[in-house]
Amino acid sequence: MSSASDLQLLAMKVRALYWAARADFMHAAQGVPYSGGAPVAAARWDGGTDRNGTRHRPIWPKIAAHLARLGVTPEAAVRTIFRSTAYGNSPPLPNALLSQDLAGRVTERSAKDHRQALARVAAEKVAVECRLARLQQTTSKSPREIYRQVILDPGLSVGPLVRLCLARQSGQHDLEPDLLDDAFLQYAGCPEGYEKALGESLPAEFRQRLRGVRTLP
Repeated sequence: MSSASDLQLLAMKVRALYWAARADFMHAAQGVPYSGGAPVAAARWDGGTDRNGTRHRPIWPKIAAHLARLGVTPEAAVRTIFRSTAYGNSPPLPNALLSQDLAGRVTERSAKDHRQALARVAAEKVAVECRLARLQQTTSKSPREIYRQVILDPGLSVGPLVRLCLARQSGQHDLEPDLLDDAFLQYAGCPEGYEKALGESLPAEFRQRLRGVRTLP
């Protein structure tokens, strides 16, 4: 996948996180119920023609590239602006995510994300090991079939990144395409944490894809 496509994936993620956080803020501050997406008058940020007839380009790709260059996760960035720039009943605007000092303000948040990534992977590995052991005891399937069942199990509390690593580990390469993009988004949310937790199990292309996004203008 191209760097531009990866940037679009990250842009879609930060957009979804922002509007969800804004909906939560508005509900808490003003009792406004969640409408299921961005406000009607969102052309300034999402792109399109506003009520005055002015055309706008979407701001989210620019934000995604900025966050990637700073090494700031979308999750940490959105949480930070809603905690530090929201006053009274007014939510922060999306362009708050373009702040040059954002990296410094999310340092503490990023450290917490790092710890959470390590804890998440550790818990997911335990869940996988328990499910594998149970299936080995209760079925006559081959190891490959057991791994496949675990990877595809929607009821198992395991994210796409660990599932992808399991597919690679067990040679189930036909499962990788459906996992790659979601796994990359999870990885991009805290690359240092997932590198430490999963190391060589991760696809090398994820590091290349992240570098590509961070060098886009």
